[in-house]
Amino acid sequence: MAAVDVLQKVKEAETGHKERVSKAKADAEKLISDANREAKGIIEKAKEEANRRAAEVIKEAELKTAAELEEKKKAGAAEIVGIKELASGNMEKAISFIVERIVR
Repeated sequence: MAAVDVLQKVKEAETGHKERVSKAKADAEKLISDANREAKGIIEKAKEEANRRAAEVIKEAELKTAAELEEKKKAGAAEIVGIKELASGNMEKAISFIVERIVR
């Protein structure tokens, strides 16, 4: 009976070993699954943050460009007024010159 007892203990040890290996595999798979889920969450948050920051940068650029455009419009309008005044003065001089020539 001692041989049977030894064989039974070997069989129980093999079964225990298989159960521990199976549990270790299941635990490892769960750890990997949890890590993958957490990594996906981190990646998603990083994407959202990158998109939010990109939108902020675009909005800042739009505002800056709009302000620069407005400044250029004002400068252009002032230059146009100056050109109109100069043209008006030149036209008055030309009219005066023509009138003087006709009157003489």
